[in-house]
Amino acid sequence: MEAPDILMQLLQTIHADLTEVKEEQKKQGQTLTKHIETEPQEWAELLTTMTECAFPGGDAEGHRHYHEETIKALEARSEFWRKMVFEVTKYGLFGVIGWLAYTVWVAFLNGPQK
Repeated sequence: MEAPDILMQLLQTIHADLTEVKEEQKKQGQTLTKHIETEPQEWAELLTTMTECAFPGGDAEGHRHYHEETIKALEARSEFWRKMVFEVTKYGLFGVIGWLAYTVWVAFLNGPQK
């Protein structure tokens, strides 16, 4: 074979491959366009279904209100126990200081011991 024949065959093969790639690209573009056109509707339907299932009676506002009240109750309980621990500690410390003061006073009144 001569060099021009080999080059001509190579060019024909490259041309055929490029034609296949262009056709596949066109098919993929059509598929993508269809997907882009239908997906937002599918997502909207899925979101609506999920919302209806996630909230009792479809009441998102009531669901949010319930969680806000639950959080407030937990915060109030936490605040109660924080204050309780502080007050118990405070009066316990006052008791220890009072007991030490009483012990020192009694020892002072009894005077020196041999």
